[in-house]
Amino acid sequence: MAIIAFLVWILLISVFTKLKNYFFKFLVGSVGLFCFVMYLGRKTLVASFSYVVAYMVWLIGHLFRFYSVSPAHFVITVYHNLEAVSFIIDYECSGFVEVVVYLSCLWFYPIYFLYEKAVYSVFGMVCIFGANVLRILFIAVVVHIFGNQLLFIAHTVLARLLFFVIMLVLYYMVFTKPHILRQKVGSFLYANDK
Repeated sequence: MAIIAFLVWILLISVFTKLKNYFFKFLVGSVGLFCFVMYLGRKTLVASFSYVVAYMVWLIGHLFRFYSVSPAHFVITVYHNLEAVSFIIDYECSGFVEVVVYLSCLWFYPIYFLYEKAVYSVFGMVCIFGANVLRILFIAVVVHIFGNQLLFIAHTVLARLLFFVIMLVLYYMVFTKPHILRQKVGSFLYANDK
């Protein structure tokens, strides 16, 4: 079934390319790529992403010493006075879904050349990993200062808001701003066009 879906996906992308219908090529291509990568990488890649994020948090933890991390088990333990709060860097905190969404959109976005897509792929992945590490560090700092009674608010509201703002800036820089600068409207050209 997956092979048939993959062949239909390739066929649809080819048809939309020949028709020069870039919107549907982008839509079918990015959604299809997202589904295939999520299906194929849901086990191995999620664990790898969780490990990388946990390892980065572990490296930074050596500077502050108010929490400890077990990268192999994806567990972070934050200390507040005599309390210790542990939480797992799981599927949600790994950044896997966010990276797959970003790359799926980027690779079917029609304004970039191949080398630009490669550069923006690395740039975006670094930003998303950095945002996840920053989000986990933010949660650790809030729990360390205020205790476990603020774990839910720090994780569910504040850290997600921080991550969301970083993602908005990333998507603006990679998708919105270049699209505006490269578009042509009638005989009007933007500053970078010659």
